[in-house]
Amino acid sequence: MVAPFPSKFEIQWRTWESGGTDPLNNPIDTWGDPFPVNVIGWTSRRVLSRDGEHEVEDTDHLDLMVSFNFTWQPKDHAIIPGRGEYMVEGIKDAGHGFHGWQPGTTLSLLLGEG
Repeated sequence: MVAPFPSKFEIQWRTWESGGTDPLNNPIDTWGDPFPVNVIGWTSRRVLSRDGEHEVEDTDHLDLMVSFNFTWQPKDHAIIPGRGEYMVEGIKDAGHGFHGWQPGTTLSLLLGEG
């Protein structure tokens, strides 16, 4: 068995919770108090500019690399030191590697408000 990647970086995590419904029966989103979690790392996305000749950093989106057994759900919030609070918007599953290798998972984050 291969050892997992080290998760050396600490961030704060806020778990999404249903807050019931408003008077018009629309769901209300709430988040729990922040708590520390360790992650492998994060990186900004690089995108091609409109002219197609330059790369620019997309600071509204981050890729968060976590261990394969990291517990998360859509709408959870990650508070990244020096960056702000981001919402989980998707996953890039990396848990089905060659010979069953499970290096981890990359969560797609979108900058938002808590």
